[in-house]
Amino acid sequence: MLRLNGNTYPYSHAAKQRAGPVSRRGCHLRTVPINAHKVHKISAVIAAEILRVIYLPLEVFAVFVEDMGDIAAEGEVYLASHGEGGRCTVCRHDNDDILALCGDVKMNRGAHKLAYIKPEPEEDTEEEFKLSDVQPVIKAGRYQYNPYLLSKEAIRSFGEDFSAFYKGFLTAYMNYETSCYCPDVECARRICMILTYECPFYADGDIDLNWAANYDYSADRLSWTYQVDKNTLQTRIRQIADIMQSFLNQIKPTDDEADKIQTLYHAFCPLMSYDYDRAVTREKTDGCYALLEHRGICVTFSYVFAQILAQSDIDAAIASGVMSDGESHVWNYACINGQCYFFDTTFELNYHSGNAFVYYGMTLDERLASGAQADLTWLGRYQDYKLATAEIHLNLR
Repeated sequence: MLRLNGNTYPYSHAAKQRAGPVSRRGCHLRTVPINAHKVHKISAVIAAEILRVIYLPLEVFAVFVEDMGDIAAEGEVYLASHGEGGRCTVCRHDNDDILALCGDVKMNRGAHKLAYIKPEPEEDTEEEFKLSDVQPVIKAGRYQYNPYLLSKEAIRSFGEDFSAFYKGFLTAYMNYETSCYCPDVECARRICMILTYECPFYADGDIDLNWAANYDYSADRLSWTYQVDKNTLQTRIRQIADIMQSFLNQIKPTDDEADKIQTLYHAFCPLMSYDYDRAVTREKTDGCYALLEHRGICVTFSYVFAQILAQSDIDAAIASGVMSDGESHVWNYACINGQCYFFDTTFELNYHSGNAFVYYGMTLDERLASGAQADLTWLGRYQDYKLATAEIHLNLR
């Protein structure tokens, strides 16, 4: 697979079969006399023949030769020798960078002729995006942590194109790259909105990402800078992967949904402690800190518990609003066998160190009785259904 002028051109397997094996000594396509120490512009006929063998159209090929100094015009091929008997390189040039080596031309000693050596086809490492790439993974009958996972709510709200972009962005972010392809500015805006909620290893302040300023409309790329060093980021990513997997190891895909949530709820709550200082400072409230430090506030616990449930193929999201005591609060709701229930991992910490079922699997009436206000509570991170009218949208009982 070669990428030229922003387009990807695969090698033709059928054409390769027809061409047969090519010796590294060279395949004489056309020969022309040359002066061994000068740069030569070869004819379009020869250029077309060279490009035909590597299965690339001439009209999209702009080339540059090392040591030449000037950029060739679109469609022109230049050859430059590095001494008699030496090798000449055919390259393409784009934005002052040599981006792809497309073939070599070898000087035949003494004869001053050119012979083309066909390059080995490159492996096509680009995989077509599948929606399953951002969904729960099952291997050998067990759940496997998927760093690219998106909640079902996000997939329903934003669709497959955004899901593909999300995977590409996370790949760049995990590899400490500073930009990625972004199909439109709306995707750029959304990634800033959802990272804390969807990505368990993300921490606020990792990157300086201003979607309005950093989206390049002409190139369809989103760029950012890092505020954390590479080793710190990638160490955290590995740690979160191990911790998330430790939760998933406690359940099986064949378990009933009620059994899965019960197991995960009681694996999660006893580990956590409410941090009253962070409730004031609002620092280190991302879900990753609940996993790494076992501390946090309601938003910390509810975000990461939703991520754990999502990894387990459970449709879950958050509920947020103002409780009857006037305090803002965030908790979870999830579907169990087609019915939606409420789960409050924060309030649960007040009972038997998180080992009780006081705020587990609450019905709508039970949640209202425990302090939620129907007109001041919203369900979902992206859809924001008001609890007072939620029965129109959700199967609450």
